Amino acid sequence: MIDTVILTLLNRHPDPQYGGHWEASLDKLSVTPSIRALGLHVIVLHDCLDGDGPDGVSLVEVAPNDAIPNAYWARWKLISEYLVDQFSISRVWCTDGGDVTFLRDPFPMMHKGVLYIGSEPCHGMNARSVDFWWLAGCHPSVREWVPHNKDRTLLNPGIVGGDRATVAEFAYELAEMYDPRDISDMGAANVLAYSDRWKGRFITGDRVHTDYWSYRDNGHAPIQHK
Repeated sequence: MIDTVILTLLNRHPDPQYGGHWEASLDKLSVTPSIRALGLHVIVLHDCLDGDGPDGVSLVEVAPNDAIPNAYWARWKLISEYLVDQFSISRVWCTDGGDVTFLRDPFPMMHKGVLYIGSEPCHGMNARSVDFWWLAGCHPSVREWVPHNKDRTLLNPGIVGGDRATVAEFAYELAEMYDPRDISDMGAANVLAYSDRWKGRFITGDRVHTDYWSYRDNGHAPIQHK
């Protein structure tokens, strides 16, 4: 059984947040060196690369998904399909490729059946709750949900981890919530994680990651997100 980190590099469709297409280069996945430095294995699901990856990096080509023309959403469909029968994988982290750094091995802290997810905590100068204007402004599908949950911590699916079955389950359910009106998966990820189905099943905050936008190691979190 192996532990692994899954990254995605999809450039068939433009990035709806930043515009343009991601370059078809592993260099765009700037998180990779910090993962490899810890001796962890990396799997890259991609639709645009040639050849083999460097030591410790496995490239897995995936078919473009025209039914979900948004890379933020498509990744969850691809991750769920990949994990469903990868029984050799024990635990997995799925993270953004460009604004995440691994500071410590994140696997020893993990417990079976628990989902680990990023967030933008409601404290400090960069505090954000579900009521942060961007969520409802860029994710029409959650506009009616937000007022009833506005004091909850804003979750960020740029970091998601857990045992294989738990992550596959969350990824599948998130992909099924695809709404073409939304700029990304973030609104749906909050609705899903805070639903009765996932209540009590996830952990977030400084046990998982450093304060968002702090660029500062808090001394114990395994992952830094910006």
